[in-house]
Amino acid sequence: MSVSGPPLEGLPGAGNVEPAVDSSARGSRLRLEPRRSYAPSSYGRVVMLLKIALPAIAIVLTAAVVAWPFLEDRSAAEQTARVLVESGDLDAMRMLNPNYAGLDEKAQPFTVTATEMHKQSPDSPSIDLVQPKADLLMADGSWAYVTADKGRYDQVSQLLELQGNVNFFQDEGYELRTAGATFDLVGGSAYGFDPIEGQGPFGTLGAEGGFQMLNRGEQITLLGRSNVVVRPDAESER
Repeated sequence: MSVSGPPLEGLPGAGNVEPAVDSSARGSRLRLEPRRSYAPSSYGRVVMLLKIALPAIAIVLTAAVVAWPFLEDRSAAEQTARVLVESGDLDAMRMLNPNYAGLDEKAQPFTVTATEMHKQSPDSPSIDLVQPKADLLMADGSWAYVTADKGRYDQVSQLLELQGNVNFFQDEGYELRTAGATFDLVGGSAYGFDPIEGQGPFGTLGAEGGFQMLNRGEQITLLGRSNVVVRPDAESER
């Protein structure tokens, strides 16, 4: 059977309908039904939402990647801070790798570091140090540093008391070794009453009664029975 009639293209709304054949009735009859379509406004809203959401998600992920190392560092710092308080006494404190810096009476810098610090009370000016090291500026402009097994640093008087394998090095080649010494970090003096020995470009020295250093190394006095051996090719300063 064939169906004839006027062309559908010319009819109004022809783009939204499609022909359908009703075969339930006797014979065949042409029936027009609306064509299903999606609302273009809903699709546009979805596209616009994705355009906003995707860049926002990318920014959040980028920020998380950048911030993660800092969050890890903060976590490590918090773990380190937890060891500052000794378990036996809430007032006793312990710090790893402390670093103290200051200026002497001539506004010259000095630093005191250690592998570990113990403080019995937050109000106490004295700090016990493990393997302390002090960097000092000498009168002639050279740098020196002193190390020891242990020490005590007074933050008020700026005195550094050192005990055990005290070694004093100066970058021009001088070295002094003794069992104990006290350094006035502000005044620039030092002294010790244990036997001392050392060497330098001039030769070697030793003293049974210790030493006294004044004015940041301008003058060093050997105490007790002493001996100084000067190399023949060295220039001695008196």
